[in-house]
Amino acid sequence: MTDGTGTTGEAGRLAALLRYQILDTGPEKAFDDITFLASHVCAAPIAYLSLIDANRQWFKSKIGLTVSEVPRHCGLAAYALTQTDIFVVTDVAQDDRFASSPLVMADPSVRFYAAAPLMTHDGHVIGTLSVADRTPHNLSFEQKEALRALSRQAVVQLELRRKLAEPGTDTLDGERGLLQSLIEHVPDLIYVKDAEGRYVLNNLAHVRFLGAHSAAEVRGKTVFGLFPPELARQYHADDLAIMRSGEPLLNHEELTANLAGERIWLSSTKIPLWDGQGKVVGLVGIARDITERKCAEERLLQAQKIDAVGRLAGGVAHDFNNLLTAILGYSELLLRGQQNDKATHRHADEIRKAAERGAALTQQLLAFSRKQTLRPSVLDFNAVVADMDKLLRRLISENIKFITVPGSNLGCVQADPSQLEQVILNLVINASDAMSNGGTLTIETGEVVLDEEYVRHHPEVKPGIHVLLAVSDTGVGMTSETKAHLFEPFFTTKNAGKGTGLGLAICYGIVKQSGGHISVYSELGRGTTVKVYLPRIDQPAGQVCQPQRQSKELPRGHETILIVEDEPSIRELTVQVLQELGYAVLQAGDGEEALRVSRQHHSKIDLLLTDVIMPQVGASELVARLAPLRPKMKVLYVSGYTDLAVTANLSVANGHPSIGPVYAFLQKPFTPSMLACTVRQVLDGKNQR
Repeated sequence: MTDGTGTTGEAGRLAALLRYQILDTGPEKAFDDITFLASHVCAAPIAYLSLIDANRQWFKSKIGLTVSEVPRHCGLAAYALTQTDIFVVTDVAQDDRFASSPLVMADPSVRFYAAAPLMTHDGHVIGTLSVADRTPHNLSFEQKEALRALSRQAVVQLELRRKLAEPGTDTLDGERGLLQSLIEHVPDLIYVKDAEGRYVLNNLAHVRFLGAHSAAEVRGKTVFGLFPPELARQYHADDLAIMRSGEPLLNHEELTANLAGERIWLSSTKIPLWDGQGKVVGLVGIARDITERKCAEERLLQAQKIDAVGRLAGGVAHDFNNLLTAILGYSELLLRGQQNDKATHRHADEIRKAAERGAALTQQLLAFSRKQTLRPSVLDFNAVVADMDKLLRRLISENIKFITVPGSNLGCVQADPSQLEQVILNLVINASDAMSNGGTLTIETGEVVLDEEYVRHHPEVKPGIHVLLAVSDTGVGMTSETKAHLFEPFFTTKNAGKGTGLGLAICYGIVKQSGGHISVYSELGRGTTVKVYLPRIDQPAGQVCQPQRQSKELPRGHETILIVEDEPSIRELTVQVLQELGYAVLQAGDGEEALRVSRQHHSKIDLLLTDVIMPQVGASELVARLAPLRPKMKVLYVSGYTDLAVTANLSVANGHPSIGPVYAFLQKPFTPSMLACTVRQVLDGKNQR
């Protein structure tokens, strides 16, 4: 079927409209009530239910309008014909499509407009349920949900009206039969209770929710016979309040559970029914399962929390790296200068070791915040696990059985080998700690296809073939509450002194930065499985190069180096080290000063060594302004932030492409040895990017 703008679609739409024989009929309470509820729920002074034929937009029911119809091309609702969901214009005056509408140009001077399409069961939009206002605004999520529900009820009423108009149909029997059929097949949960709270009607969806096989099993029972006491008391109190006040409960979101014990979120509407004397007699309830949406919201909130703490962790690590650079640097200078004083040498060595432990901690923070520098290689998961086998067996208790189940014909992944090992290490340690009384720890690899259905529930995942690493234990397991906080930094279930709470947070950061996905499956008392998914790549695994040992003699040079660093202690250390190695050194505390130093120095500058993040003029702008003047100058970026996305983007800044013909990156904290070797490599063209 084509949409409403095509000839075939328009002909079918008009035929569907004519089926209902409703145009130019008088007021009907059912439609007036729906329009009233739309106005009330959406807090809109104008509301109408319109049907649109070939030439006009006709109002079956209306609030806040004096006209009965408008030409089709002038009506606001005509634009909603091609929509399958709510159509919203927050400020009509800013939209050229509605400039000629009499509803905008004259009374009631509409500024805000929203419409839910009236869509028949065969997919034709025959009109709209619309709300409007004289001031611009928007609808909340709950108001949109209510407007959708009311538009569906309007179509149900149209179908009921059509059915009753058919020849030979007994009015009462026809109404009952059609109403029962409609209620039974609506996907929402629908039920009716009498004044004592007993169920007198339940549709199929509600019966299934209650875990029953038929409505007969539920009819006559109250909530106290179907729900846990706490939930039953809450539901009964809500029902009593509605019956006493006569006020409906609209779109109330609540966390509940079915009889199988599954957590379910419902959006409930409860409406009181009156008898002829104005007394409330049964209660109509309509509920929609919104569990999927609430879970998506929880995942989004969790990701936002982790991201916010990650940014904080990255900032702390950056500042800490500055301090560690000075500590490591001066401790190494002490070690090199105190070869004959064993006591001083020992003390300096302890300082260096403490600083290295601090550097390892900052790497954990950077891993969590996804700001560490990754050096990805093409890896075989099976080979990585096999290489770690001996180490992992030494980490776990003797009363734990350790099993590896490598997948066959496994594809490769692209990841930093040391970071991937860190992930495996953390997962194995956590699994081991969960089995204090012994058990089985299993590492399994394989290939899985994460399809569109999986992605729909995990929007951060890209569909396709992934390589799986699963670490399972038969330990104590976790509650749903624990799982909800599992990846939060510093959250731990271990006793004081037994864990930092960073292990899984670090795994989360590494996996996410590697383009992967991590999920956890656990049941209390039945163990836990953590699954890591990384995208498969069609390349053979390569060898990981091991760093070469540095010689005790630091490489020297005679070139001119401009050092730009806003942290005085690091700048002084860097200047001292490079001067002692024979380099001619210029220095500046920020980008502006560096530009002045460059202008005053008329000779060649071989290397610019600059911190990435500085006040006023940062490294990107500094290099962009120096590059045209010193095109042969090489660049070495230094930072406690180690996100390669930052350094890679430094190659274009302020509209200047290809700034700096050669550049490299040195991560803080660094030692004098690392500084000397990196500077020499860059000057010799061996560490270029």
